[in-house]
Amino acid sequence: MRLKEKIILYLNRHNLLLYIIISTLYFEFVFHISCFKGITFINTVNIILFTLPICLLIYLLSTLFNKKINKIIVFIFIIFLTILFASQFIYYNLFKAIYGFSSINLVNQVLVVLDKVVDTIIINWYIILLLIIPLVFLIIFNKKLNYEIDKKNNTFWSLYFIIGFYIISLLSINIKKDDIYSNYNLYFKVNQPILLTNNLGLTTNVGVELYRTIASFNETITLKEQSTVLKDDKTYNITEIDFDKLNEKTTDENIITLNNFFKNRQPTEQNEYTGIYKNKNLIFILAESLDKSIISSDLTPTLYKLKTEGMQFNNYYTPLFPGSTGAGEYMTEWSLIAAKTARSDQLSYTIGNYNPYRLNNSLKNLGYKTFAYHDYTGDFYNREKYFQNDNYDNIGFCQSGTVSTCDNFRGSDLEMIQNTIDTYINEDKFFTYYVTVSGHGNYNYNDNSIAQKNYEEVSNLEYSDQLKTYIAANKELDKALEYLINSLEKAGKLDDTVIVITPDHYPYYFENNELNEIDTEDRSNKFLVHHQNLIIWDAQKRDVQNDKFISNIDILPTLLNLFGIEFDSRLLIGTDAFSKEGGIVALADYSWVNEKGTYDATSKKFVGNGLSKLDISSINAKINTYFNISNLIQEKKYYTYLFDNLKNNQ
Repeated sequence: MRLKEKIILYLNRHNLLLYIIISTLYFEFVFHISCFKGITFINTVNIILFTLPICLLIYLLSTLFNKKINKIIVFIFIIFLTILFASQFIYYNLFKAIYGFSSINLVNQVLVVLDKVVDTIIINWYIILLLIIPLVFLIIFNKKLNYEIDKKNNTFWSLYFIIGFYIISLLSINIKKDDIYSNYNLYFKVNQPILLTNNLGLTTNVGVELYRTIASFNETITLKEQSTVLKDDKTYNITEIDFDKLNEKTTDENIITLNNFFKNRQPTEQNEYTGIYKNKNLIFILAESLDKSIISSDLTPTLYKLKTEGMQFNNYYTPLFPGSTGAGEYMTEWSLIAAKTARSDQLSYTIGNYNPYRLNNSLKNLGYKTFAYHDYTGDFYNREKYFQNDNYDNIGFCQSGTVSTCDNFRGSDLEMIQNTIDTYINEDKFFTYYVTVSGHGNYNYNDNSIAQKNYEEVSNLEYSDQLKTYIAANKELDKALEYLINSLEKAGKLDDTVIVITPDHYPYYFENNELNEIDTEDRSNKFLVHHQNLIIWDAQKRDVQNDKFISNIDILPTLLNLFGIEFDSRLLIGTDAFSKEGGIVALADYSWVNEKGTYDATSKKFVGNGLSKLDISSINAKINTYFNISNLIQEKKYYTYLFDNLKNNQ
């Protein structure tokens, strides 16, 4: 028998194996190219190497039993892959993240953006269709696949090749493993689903995550060496904490890691802006999907007034993290980086971890009355439980009937401020925290009650219907702010009040390029799409220009410094925007931007000037440390541990 005939005979005998391998790799490459916009030769080789052992394992399982059971196993596997890759494609398009086992409880989040899910499927129908092809092929040609193999021989050779290919895979990632984001570290030490998926494939990421979940994996934290340098002629945002003494009282290695990290971290210096808002009232607004492109004198005059008369933060970013609004709110309030995988309980996850430096706590300790309101339901992101735990003097949601109505999902920002302002405006000193919802997608006139309310004001604009709907929805926030300022002025409180406004994230309901209709920046750029406005305004119209690269994790230390509140800057991951330290923005996929340029962690490309490979590697290690430290703080309830110990030692 000729070689060609032998090969054909072998392939016919093992066509099931061939089908499983081709189908799995097909899923991987369709997903990879559609999400990561291309694939390198190295990534292709790595994905093949790591996918083959999985395929061989499935093949082994699908030939161990009788024909009927074997068929069921193959169908289950292909259906699972179809659902996995299709759902991950949709999720990545929505949130630029990979969901995992810890994200399964995010059903309520997905339901709220169900219209966006549908839109994503419609826009990307051809990708979804491509991902269904292996299942269709299996249904049509199922009878031609060989499910009956010599079990004894097949088991031996399958195990042989599974072990062989797995060893080759592991050997391949031992090359150049020094980098923090090397394949070796991603596979064994670092929990970064996006980079792992990009480098080794989605099926590998699922396998790794499953193992880590079962084995209670703890990420290896390698801290970048630091040294604290304090100058006698400077005043720092620091308190006296004996971390060495704390280390003597614990055997918990994670606690010791945290103690050592903060011990050696450089604190920020006080500066010319320290305490300029001391004893002033504070109204903080987390604005749903507010984008800087629509802040203009003609579209949103009140927002424009606050932006142009307030402090100017020219390089402010609000990166979208897994968990969307919950993650954005968490980072803003805690000055920590959100979890690497989406958590619907991102906010309630913090319960039991008391940090006196958070705005509500620090201002309440100074005699302020504190208030928190949201014009949506309190169960979303477990926000009611979160607010209650924070011990605000008054909280409210739309279902209470005292904030706004919950009709058609979106509450009115204007109604919320109208219905709540009397609760605090006559207090001597107050802190009020608003979480808005009027700007939430989708931006479809027929389905958006807030947009319908304000649509006449935008109907003549020469923009797409979607963009006009978005502007109309955000006019509700602008009107709410106008009412707020007028009420403060009437009550004689305007001069004594600071207003802070930040988006939770960019309006991801848009395809990135749609924002280019109205913005001069290229909003299809993965970095610039997160470039937003931070508004810090008071009636004095301060002419301040700040060019430091900052994000929402830097808001808390900035405000603590502005309000002259004593705090230890080492204990927050973010830094005061007016300090010399910091100056870097981290994205959810470990990419970053600073004054020197941008680094894309998925492509490993730096665009800019003035940074060597060693510099980039050092920054990568620093960013990874910040992710890990942020997570560890919540896992160990570190703030509660620290401040309880400090209190007991007084």
